[in-house]
Amino acid sequence: MKIITGKWIGFCSGVKRAMRLIENINSQKTIMLGPLIHNRRVVETLEKKGIKITRNLEEVKEGYTVVIPSHGCLKEERESLLKKKINLVDATCPIVRKLQKLSEKLKEEGYKVVIVGDKEHPEVKGVKSYAGENSIVLSNLKEAEKLEGDKIAVVFQTTSSLDSFKEFSRALADRGKEVRIFNTLCKETVERQKEAILLAKKSECVIVIGGKNSANTKRIFELCSKVNKMTYHIENAYEINEKWLEGKNSLFITSGTSTPDEVVNEVIETVKKYEGERGEEYGRKEARSNN
Repeated sequence: MKIITGKWIGFCSGVKRAMRLIENINSQKTIMLGPLIHNRRVVETLEKKGIKITRNLEEVKEGYTVVIPSHGCLKEERESLLKKKINLVDATCPIVRKLQKLSEKLKEEGYKVVIVGDKEHPEVKGVKSYAGENSIVLSNLKEAEKLEGDKIAVVFQTTSSLDSFKEFSRALADRGKEVRIFNTLCKETVERQKEAILLAKKSECVIVIGGKNSANTKRIFELCSKVNKMTYHIENAYEINEKWLEGKNSLFITSGTSTPDEVVNEVIETVKKYEGERGEEYGRKEARSNN
């Protein structure tokens, strides 16, 4: 079986930056405002080192190190932390931080900021805190039908799909007297999605690796599922079902942006192991029939 992996696999540049920032942190007296990235293995490794995860700022004491995760935090949380005598490590993805600042600027210019994305995602919650009380979050096109206003500015969760951007842009273009639409999608994520769709079409089976709570991983899984029904979402190699691979001549393996290389490599090696075992078994059967 041919195993296909694309250019866009493993950590994105934003996650790599976040991992570098915490590499040499003394785990004693270190707190993270939520998971650094949406990957269970990475989070568990950090917790084993003694790094605590909390959203309770009262637990932050003088002299502590506080890490803002890659998805960012609420505006009020950042402002509160800046007043404390702590070591603040801002691991917010630069693209997410840019979106936060843009949303705040648009609010100050009198726009009603519309954020297209997952209402419960920490990135979206953070962006909304910068966009102000008048901002709203839209998760589906039906919600867009009720939107109206004089000055509307539309931004997107950075891991949204290109199709979603196009659909909402068309739907919202005439919802106000003045409507401004900003493409705030992460270019790396868009390229990863494009590649995933292309290679999923060319393969008989697809495995998408990443956290079940990872928005960008779920997006890739959804996009691949639309063009290949034999698409599976796993967090690690233990979840692979050997039956998925039976009779398949090609397998495309991709991942979300928070998936470590070691997890990707474990999945690839496990697939090779299954294929090796089956190949050996078929070889023995063939030898017996020839005798």
